[in-house]
Amino acid sequence: KPNMALQKKEILILCALLTLFVAFRLPGLHLPYHQDEYKWPIIVNPALSEPGGIPHPPVGEAIYSNLGKIVGYDNFRLIPFVFSILNFFLLFYLVKNIFNTKTALWSVFLFSISFYSLLASLMVDTDGAIMPTFFLIAAIGYMKLRKMNFQFSIFNFQFWIFVAGIVGGFLVKTSFIIAIGAFVLDFLIAKQVF
Repeated sequence: KPNMALQKKEILILCALLTLFVAFRLPGLHLPYHQDEYKWPIIVNPALSEPGGIPHPPVGEAIYSNLGKIVGYDNFRLIPFVFSILNFFLLFYLVKNIFNTKTALWSVFLFSISFYSLLASLMVDTDGAIMPTFFLIAAIGYMKLRKMNFQFSIFNFQFWIFVAGIVGGFLVKTSFIIAIGAFVLDFLIAKQVF
């Protein structure tokens, strides 16, 4: 019973933090597009442009193209906003599995109020919210593999989570190679290569 009460308390705190996260971002959902943000609604709109207009791998364009049809070309800030909500939960899950629930709650609190997080969750591009989603997915898979002493196997679910995050991130933007390099470096350190 005390454990159940503690879990309910943690869920309530997480819900309160999610409410704070959303409340901070709602006023910015309909801000006008800035600098090169305007190019996304134009380039992914089939009435205005041919596919392939974004000079990056295809996943970012596919995300904006498909979700743009749902949210409308004047509401593109909703797309990174949805990804940032997903990032909120992925971050909580990752930190909870590495450390503990208290640290995870503090992490999503800081994620909720951080200016860059606020900016990234409303930025019409792939760098702010979409690439971090794939990084967090890869990190969850990687940390689970790390706990299993890197038992790589095609039958290992954690391995496929890691691969999905890496491939997805790289197919959003090739600069995701930096994240791949970070995982490789951590693996080499864990294996005491140096």
